[in-house]
Amino acid sequence: MELSRERMIYSVTNGRKGTAMMAHKGRLSKEEISAIVDYVRATFMRTPVNTPETGLPPQVKLGEAIYVQNCSVCHGDKGNTAFWAKNGLNPPPRDFTGDEARAILTRKRMITSVTHGRPGTGMMPFNKRLSASDIEAVVSFIRYKFMGISPEHDTGQVANQQKQALQEAQPSKAAPEMTAAASPAMGIPGIDAPLGTPQQSAEPAMGQGHAIEVDMAAPMPNGLKGDPHWGRDFYMKNCFTCHGVKGDGNGPRAYFNIPRPRNFTSEASRTVLNRTRIFNSITNGRVGTVMPAWGKVLTEQQVANVAEFVFRAFIQAETPAGIDEKKKAN
Repeated sequence: MELSRERMIYSVTNGRKGTAMMAHKGRLSKEEISAIVDYVRATFMRTPVNTPETGLPPQVKLGEAIYVQNCSVCHGDKGNTAFWAKNGLNPPPRDFTGDEARAILTRKRMITSVTHGRPGTGMMPFNKRLSASDIEAVVSFIRYKFMGISPEHDTGQVANQQKQALQEAQPSKAAPEMTAAASPAMGIPGIDAPLGTPQQSAEPAMGQGHAIEVDMAAPMPNGLKGDPHWGRDFYMKNCFTCHGVKGDGNGPRAYFNIPRPRNFTSEASRTVLNRTRIFNSITNGRVGTVMPAWGKVLTEQQVANVAEFVFRAFIQAETPAGIDEKKKAN
């Protein structure tokens, strides 16, 4: 199934339920959304992707539609893991095209994983969204399309395997469902070492005998004056999913980010994150993280607004009342 321009515009506008793709209709105009989609298509999609095949077995054909709608956003249109997911989720989603997948993924195991999810990963349970026959179909498609296993040669009876998987599986609490887009994971060059496991603290070891001198009174770049009220509204709609409502780096998507999102309230952050550093990180993003370059979609003034809110609310630990009082004074 082709990833058409219309489908992409719809996805950017309304998001994709059950995935990390959030709706942008509240923050971007129709013209801006169209421009982003056109850029993505012109830059990354110079050839059609996922073109439908003819002559597929009926169950595989049904599974193709289910896969495109529910699975391709993380596992990729070609089954080899979406680019963003390789860098933004830990562990990354399964690559179905490799020899390892074919060797260890039995049909029963795959049905169990789709049905109940996989704890400790971004794989959510689909038993409340898809019927048993739909789960069978999408597994058949994955095994046929990406693993080279045709339904007639697949081991076991589909119905019996589905029944057995449901009986044997021990439902467990799946990893938190992702409902928001990858938001900023801000950091400072030289102190943001990659983390080994998602449970590790995001706090770097500071100094190691070297004093870091940062002018915490430095003004915003380019003579800008940030509006923390506008910034707070934007942060709570876009950034909290990774950095948390309290700025402590424990947002609902933080578990899946490697390295973990910046904890703005830590001693390390409050020592080195001045207005300039925050402004530059928001503008340019952070290479090697899921932190996007917001400067591509926000004006300098809007970036300054967000930076001002982060600086006051989390670095300086001002209360909302204190921010409001300073606003009145200005």
